[in-house]
Amino acid sequence: MFTQKNHKSTGICGSFRLPHGSGTCSLLRTMLRIQSLQGILVGSVLVLAPLASGCSANIGSNSDDITDVKHTDVERQSIGNCWLYAEASWAESMNLSATGSAFDVSQSYWTYWHWFSQILDGVDQIETGGSFSTARTIILERGLMPEASFIQEDTTSEMSTRQSAALATIQKELKDGRLKTYDSRANGALVRQVMDESWQLTSEVRSTLTTAFGEDGSLTLKSGGTTDGTNIVASADFPVRYTERKTNAKVPTVKDTTLNIALNEWTTVSYPSYGG
Repeated sequence: MFTQKNHKSTGICGSFRLPHGSGTCSLLRTMLRIQSLQGILVGSVLVLAPLASGCSANIGSNSDDITDVKHTDVERQSIGNCWLYAEASWAESMNLSATGSAFDVSQSYWTYWHWFSQILDGVDQIETGGSFSTARTIILERGLMPEASFIQEDTTSEMSTRQSAALATIQKELKDGRLKTYDSRANGALVRQVMDESWQLTSEVRSTLTTAFGEDGSLTLKSGGTTDGTNIVASADFPVRYTERKTNAKVPTVKDTTLNIALNEWTTVSYPSYGG
């Protein structure tokens, strides 16, 4: 269980406070994320990283009582995708409550598809920031992948160095490499090739992505894609457990369901950055 009472915090990630001494929003996956369930605050508020459009720091301090929740191991990002680490912590925590076993989600897998989508949209530079809504779309369309199955080395370190290396390589490809033109960025097969090489994906992982989403990545789990024969898990097959007060506003009700349902039922509530 994760327990913190009167938790001191400094710095922010978007509109959310971070643990004391973090400096940036990269320190914890189990940082604060307050959610409400269809407008009614849930009984057990998960203590998770915030979902924000970017990462910043050095704003004040405050104290709050924080609810205890089961959580998985702490990880931190090497680029500005704290919002995906937040999403992973949220999903892993609810899955741990449902199954009793820890599932280590690959944030790099979600990051891969976030960049892929941006490039197909024609951007000339990758933006690493995102939001709960962006993460929701990625999960519903691409599912989840175990960390060890996408990039094995991510399991041996608290921080992924592969992400920062891949980002630098792809930014260069967009600037003056194979993806420097708009037409090249519209070529899904070429984008996937450059992405696979930049991420240094193994042949097995590349084959898995092709099986699930096609050579050009145009298929999704909502439009012809499949998890059959892969280690990708659809959100509809990912069990979660949390409490809600929709059934009984006075008493928390435990709900056992799947992640796709949770993604639709939970909404983001901003935690105040300033007192008063």
